[in-house]
Amino acid sequence: MGSNPSHLATPVLMDFGSAGPLTRSLSTRKEVLEIAEEASQHTTLSYRPPELFAGELRPLSSTPLLGSSSFDTADGDGVLDYTKCDVWMLGCTLFAIMYG
Repeated sequence: MGSNPSHLATPVLMDFGSAGPLTRSLSTRKEVLEIAEEASQHTTLSYRPPELFAGELRPLSSTPLLGSSSFDTADGDGVLDYTKCDVWMLGCTLFAIMYG
């Protein structure tokens, strides 16, 4: 390590604390509120995607829509896709880097 200048210029990605599954099914309102609470504790408000606010998440509907099961609603309710959340937060980060 020491004072080697090439060592100082090497960026390191370190935050894998929230790594987990790419999607999560939401079957109850309690699960929705738990995710929103977890997001409020572990994400910065200005970078948080709309999906992680309690009003935006909805559990799986108890009565299926016409032609679909309770696990496959027409508008995707009941499944939180963390890949979309990651893309949102990356976009916010890049915007902050570009425009301060």
